[in-house]
Amino acid sequence: MFDLETHIVHMKDVRNPKECFFISAELGQRCADALQGCLPLLGPASELPAHICPCHGPDGRAFAYVLSRELWNAVKYDLRSAERELFYKHGGVVSEDLEDFKKFLMHWDNDYEYSGQVHCPNCSTSTEDWRTDPAHPFSLSNANTGGLLVFQCAQCGATIRLKHFKDEVVCEHTMPHR
Repeated sequence: MFDLETHIVHMKDVRNPKECFFISAELGQRCADALQGCLPLLGPASELPAHICPCHGPDGRAFAYVLSRELWNAVKYDLRSAERELFYKHGGVVSEDLEDFKKFLMHWDNDYEYSGQVHCPNCSTSTEDWRTDPAHPFSLSNANTGGLLVFQCAQCGATIRLKHFKDEVVCEHTMPHR
């Protein structure tokens, strides 16, 4: 059910509006503070079992947790961020298609040198060079020869667009969907 890249599984019953989210035990342990911190905000203790429930394996140990939609909405950004951290912790490498980026650099004829610096206006994450930063806080999702580079922020999920013009770089961003 869970692998290097996926610690979150969204399940929805097509016959009714019920849905739930399974998270790996490792992700649940990594985000325990965020999960426990949100539970009191979701209602009385009598309703808490409906928001989080462990799934036990044959050995009796929890291998996953089931989260309600309400709890998911409260902690999804913490979980997505921690899922990405686990990906890198276990040796994962982002597989970006850099061919378009190479074409972008080949067509570079601006009045300034290219800089790999990226900054997220939403959460203030930044890097001096997205290509060499070992934390890889930004993933390149699109590049074109017209000067546009589009990045995804690993911390908050925002989309950052760097528009390279002849004499300046304009940064725009889109907030992550909530």
